[in-house]
Amino acid sequence: MQSGNGMTMQEAEQEIKYYQKIFQVVRLLKGEDVERTFYQQGKGTCENVQDGCPCYSFWKKNGKCENCSSYKALREKKQMIKLEFLESEVYQVISRYMEIDGQPYVMELINHLEDDTLIDISCREKLINKLTGYNEKLYKDVLTGVYNRLYFEEEIKMWTGNAGIVVIDVDDFKRINDELGHAVGDEALWHTADILRGVFGKDPVFLARYGGDEFAVLGDWFGQEQIEEAIARIQEGIDRFNKEGQLPLQLSMSIGYAFWHEAGRRGENLIQQADERMYEEKQKKKRMRA
Repeated sequence: MQSGNGMTMQEAEQEIKYYQKIFQVVRLLKGEDVERTFYQQGKGTCENVQDGCPCYSFWKKNGKCENCSSYKALREKKQMIKLEFLESEVYQVISRYMEIDGQPYVMELINHLEDDTLIDISCREKLINKLTGYNEKLYKDVLTGVYNRLYFEEEIKMWTGNAGIVVIDVDDFKRINDELGHAVGDEALWHTADILRGVFGKDPVFLARYGGDEFAVLGDWFGQEQIEEAIARIQEGIDRFNKEGQLPLQLSMSIGYAFWHEAGRRGENLIQQADERMYEEKQKKKRMRA
């Protein structure tokens, strides 16, 4: 394959016609749409050279892929290849970075791997099982079902726009484990994640369990008012849960925040500043109880 860099749209259309003879699906995605879709977790828009369908219509998913090869191709300006699955079928996806008329694009080339492409049926089943569990094991926290620290830190590294982070720490978690048992502690963590899912479920944010009793939410927040609104929504969610009495305790959380611009656009600084504010709130609560 040619590199595909520095061509005109007319030349790109000729390449598309050529690849349509080889691949079952050929899609040309604008770079700005790939980034927008990746961060907003919506369906976005893309220029599908075959039928104009949205980005995820082919994969029958409502959200982005955690291992989006097109986004990685765009960010690293190179070709990426992966295997993807749709129900019980396996597909090869080639994402090619291109510059067309001076603008970044990604061309997706997708082929279905027929049964006889793989060595035998047992290997095929093993591959499908491995693909099915890959994202869950790599990116999801087993207990709570939200993203884990690995995925969250990858997101921060690739973030390019405005950003704010909120960190949430379950108060007195060690005491909960010691006095009520680890099973109750696990329930407290699960319910905390569930509260945060309820608060931010429809928002373009990344929610993760960042530590043992700490959660982090990364969102497109760029001002004090937006952050304070997000924190207020979290507290309202906690209050609603406590009124329901699902646990033999009242959940309490300390919350901190930070902004991308004040952290020098560095992910580690963003988390550190949010942690410092969270710790200040936790200490303030302890002084009030003393």
